[in-house]
Amino acid sequence: MWKILLIVFICICSVLFNSYYHSITAKLIKNSTESVVPIENEEYTTFKRYRINEGKCIDGSPLTFHYHEYNPNSSKFFIYFQGGGWCTSLQDCEKWIQIFSSNFTRPTMMLDNKNAGILSSNYNINPAFYNFNKIIVHYCDGTSWTGSHMTPILHNNRLFHFQGRFNLDLLFNYFKQQI
Repeated sequence: MWKILLIVFICICSVLFNSYYHSITAKLIKNSTESVVPIENEEYTTFKRYRINEGKCIDGSPLTFHYHEYNPNSSKFFIYFQGGGWCTSLQDCEKWIQIFSSNFTRPTMMLDNKNAGILSSNYNINPAFYNFNKIIVHYCDGTSWTGSHMTPILHNNRLFHFQGRFNLDLLFNYFKQQI
């Protein structure tokens, strides 16, 4: 009997958390498209880099992504989520920040449109997705896009933001409004 009660309790908590999360994030996401800003021009690629000011990386820097518009009238998008792993403790996250902050995100060879593999717009290199609009989302939250802690955590005089899920909501909301 106690197992059934535990399952019911977990289900109720999950529903309450999701309702709470969505009520908070809906207000924040509502005006998010105004804060998507191009931040630099990278001459060797057709991808443009943007930041979403409301999106927070683990260190509080803004979420960034690269976008290549193959066809402005197309509703086909290829979204590449950059990987990066988890930080498993706040001490681990302190080290992790030095690698995955958007302040340190630099373009890589995958953005070189001539040699981009699955991100290429060349039919001979990428026959499946050459004509898709492409998005590269930079990984920077330490939770594999699952963090939903809307309040930063203070550890060793540093604020840690675990908002990966919110970052995805912002990103998808932005592109839904663009289509």
